[in-house]
Amino acid sequence: MKHTLYLFLFLVALVTPQRALSQLFESQLPLKYRLWDFVDSCRETIYYEELGMDSYDSIVDDTNNGFLYISGSSGCGCSNAAAAFKTGKGDYILIKSEYWTCQWRAETVASTSLLVEKIFPKDISLQTFSKTPLNFNGKYSPFYLDLEIPRFGTSTKAVLSLVPYGINVKSQSGLCFAYEADEVAIDHYQLSEILILIKSNESLIRIMEDENITSTEREIIQKFQKMNDYPLVEIRRELHELFDIYKLYNQMSHTTLLLKWDKQQARFIITGKEGTIEKLSFFEFLKEKMSFYARL
Repeated sequence: MKHTLYLFLFLVALVTPQRALSQLFESQLPLKYRLWDFVDSCRETIYYEELGMDSYDSIVDDTNNGFLYISGSSGCGCSNAAAAFKTGKGDYILIKSEYWTCQWRAETVASTSLLVEKIFPKDISLQTFSKTPLNFNGKYSPFYLDLEIPRFGTSTKAVLSLVPYGINVKSQSGLCFAYEADEVAIDHYQLSEILILIKSNESLIRIMEDENITSTEREIIQKFQKMNDYPLVEIRRELHELFDIYKLYNQMSHTTLLLKWDKQQARFIITGKEGTIEKLSFFEFLKEKMSFYARL
């Protein structure tokens, strides 16, 4: 009988794809070890090899109840919040939200071979946040869906956030679930500097539109160009691009989705919406809401 079992397991290993086999064996591990393994990339990042120890800024180890949070830095800061969500089959899908400071990276990750979109509500898009029809024709996503990982229960929130300007994530819906600065990301820290020199929304609009520019504003432009060797035509092009994002931002009716885990579907479903968009001028929007990618 024992030999028959061994033969069966051997045959399963032969015909099962490596990734699926790995997931099969992993699913047999206690939840505590699965969660720690799930955040291992962040844990390795904050490991001080010289000291032979982890150095956490914060840690919440509630793995016996299916939750883990770690954050820290050893040159590159990261944070991971992970939780286990039970499915109708009795197994668990692990989901984490992670952030990396030096890589300008944020993403939601699921321990499943399916695309991460499959754990979110069906047909979710930027339109989900707006009561009025949107006409998004952009190539890249201006918005990122930031999932809050709950420590207790399975009800949570997904918050609409802005992708840092200069990081391009292709999306037909205007909404992405991850972003990261790669080799083609465009450094825009210089553009943020002009906002220090400009003092009002009216000045910003005049410079963007090249209409009725005052002598003081011309001095600002000349000073900025002298400091950064930045063509004025490029400044205006980028400001118009940002203005399109600003107009889209103002069309949002809500900022947050209230979610509940549906274990039969093995995905979140929407139970409500909350949060309203703060009414800001274009100048205030750029100063208070938009971040600008800066290559480190």
